[in-house]
Amino acid sequence: MRHHLLTFLLLLFPLTLPASMLPTVEQADSAFLAGNYEAAASLYSAAIDSLRKAGATPSSDIYYNLGNALYRQNIYPAAVLSYLRALRVDPGNSDAAGNLDIVRSRLTDHFTPPSEMFFISWMRDTIRSRSVEQWTGYSLWFIMGFFIFTALYLFARRMALRKTGFTLSALALLGCILAVGFACMQRYSYHHNMQAVLFDAEAKVYTSPTANSQSFLTIHEGCTLLVGEETATKGWIHITLPDEREGWMRDKGYRRVAE
Repeated sequence: MRHHLLTFLLLLFPLTLPASMLPTVEQADSAFLAGNYEAAASLYSAAIDSLRKAGATPSSDIYYNLGNALYRQNIYPAAVLSYLRALRVDPGNSDAAGNLDIVRSRLTDHFTPPSEMFFISWMRDTIRSRSVEQWTGYSLWFIMGFFIFTALYLFARRMALRKTGFTLSALALLGCILAVGFACMQRYSYHHNMQAVLFDAEAKVYTSPTANSQSFLTIHEGCTLLVGEETATKGWIHITLPDEREGWMRDKGYRRVAE
């Protein structure tokens, strides 16, 4: 039973190939430590391309290290993109989140996110605190605990132990359900990530997808956007800014986080 469950979960949530398996990563690390950030960035990018061509998911650490190499060269838009990709793989990567905040503080555009209820923020942060693989691992521990405590409930002779086993088995089952649910949410977010980073020096945001519409804002390189699918009006893309204002811009000059 346990073997089949593990197989099912691994098929549902494939694991990330460790970056240490690629000699290119070791070379990139050496170049970074030597201060050759341009070579390090090139080698990290090559490692990422190799993993993707092999059908594997590059690790969060590779994207994080690439972001660091780009940041040291003051290539801020590409650094933002790399940190966002690191967080896409592992939303709990606090180093990538911290460095992303540092890079954003050096950008031209600064946005104030809208306020939201504490419970919503707490729940979102809790879900993002662990990767798909970590939540999957927790679900395995919870399901093992469920079987153990269920056995205690069924076979213990003392009533106190049976009550304890019943309570703990119920909690373990609840924990398993939540962990699987959080893993599914993380997996959905990974495959439906609509973030993008502006690479052009600047872009105008319009109220509608026509050249005659009014431009109400100019955004600059490194700005993070949520981009929708291209509309019937060719050459325009619907965007949502970090402060949740919406508008339209020319469908060019940006790169999506989801590769």
